[in-house]
Amino acid sequence: MKLRKVEKIDLTKFEQFISIIEQVRDHNCEARAETMFYDLMIKLFRDVLSAVREGRPFITNTMSFPTEIYAAMGITGLEIDMATPFLDVFLDCESEIFEAAAGLGVRTEICSPQRAPIGWMAKGWYPRPTAVMHTSMDQCDNLSQTGNILGALYDVPVFCVNRPYRFWDQKGVDLMTGELQDAVAFLEEKTGYKMDWDKLEEAARLTLKMMEISVEISKLSLTARPCPVKAGTGFFIHWIRMAYAGRQEGVDYCQAFLDEMKEHVAQGKGYAPQEKYRLINLFTFPMGQHELIHWMEKEVGAVFVAEPMYHHYNEAELAKVDPSKPLEALARYYYLEPYQQFYGPLAEFSDMIVNDAIDGGVDGAINFFNIKCRMGGAAARAIKDQLKEKAGIPTLTMGADMMDLSPATGADLKKLLEQFFLILDTAKKKTAAA
Repeated sequence: MKLRKVEKIDLTKFEQFISIIEQVRDHNCEARAETMFYDLMIKLFRDVLSAVREGRPFITNTMSFPTEIYAAMGITGLEIDMATPFLDVFLDCESEIFEAAAGLGVRTEICSPQRAPIGWMAKGWYPRPTAVMHTSMDQCDNLSQTGNILGALYDVPVFCVNRPYRFWDQKGVDLMTGELQDAVAFLEEKTGYKMDWDKLEEAARLTLKMMEISVEISKLSLTARPCPVKAGTGFFIHWIRMAYAGRQEGVDYCQAFLDEMKEHVAQGKGYAPQEKYRLINLFTFPMGQHELIHWMEKEVGAVFVAEPMYHHYNEAELAKVDPSKPLEALARYYYLEPYQQFYGPLAEFSDMIVNDAIDGGVDGAINFFNIKCRMGGAAARAIKDQLKEKAGIPTLTMGADMMDLSPATGADLKKLLEQFFLILDTAKKKTAAA
């Protein structure tokens, strides 16, 4: 791999992104929670620019590093594999970014949300961090080297948090607690800021509140008819929980999301003009194809009543969290986050999905399968079989690059969805005739 230190940093694109999402917030939001999401994203990116310009510590991290630590230490942080796909999609610059990554020898078979951070740093368009906090998702070999590449490009120190495979094993929790203790020591050394352990305990309590609200959101989404959740907004609440973990803004967002749902339930309203298909969404929708969600909801009447990877928390394990032991609480949160279930063990992941499908009375499942993800490929057929056997529903698995913006891809996905809805229609007719 052809790595070299990037000397010139140009934040023009980073600044342009903020202006663009301000326009999106002002003109394209239907739900109040959408507007609030963009407000918080704007604040997040502005805080990064302020920290860099004022010479304060700025830490960037890869997926799922516990940002409660930033809140308790008073430092600014940003998840780069969340931020750069947003930057690519809204700035329509994915070709330049992926070409820059390819120029370093990063192969196109690698997951696009992992190529995007490398491309942004290779171009010098991403703010230079004080350090990179890297995470190993154990099963994700695409993610496993991203942080090291980023550190080499910007010549900054890197710390890797290793995640053990077993979710609820006490040895796993203890190992993860030790990893986070070492991460705190690393950040104290590199930033000169000290951990405020009282603030970390409060941050752990705030995250627990966010997760408890998400449990309420999940239950209401599964049971209410019509569905009170706007299609695609599960994606938003996931990122707010990650970016604003341990902060009151995160709690306020989750509560606002839930309150808006309750208002719709009280009024007997949903976002679809006529609800026809109740669906479970098994993975992250391709970021560049969100017009399909609008079409599904508004024209077809297809709604996502379950998005387990965003909302489904294991309540029995949630009850074990003790915020007075903040590092252990963060270790448990690392496993509790529904998105982490995707990384194994498979039984935890499949049970979460099957239970939501049954509780939500769904007609079918949609898996926007990330074609660059080898874990997803291994799990897709197993999940499809489990849903058929235990929930009695069909699954549409559609291969897509998570950041493919091309109209041709959108047209292909739409055709597959149209065919799937015909299958659901046939199933409904057979049930009615029985």
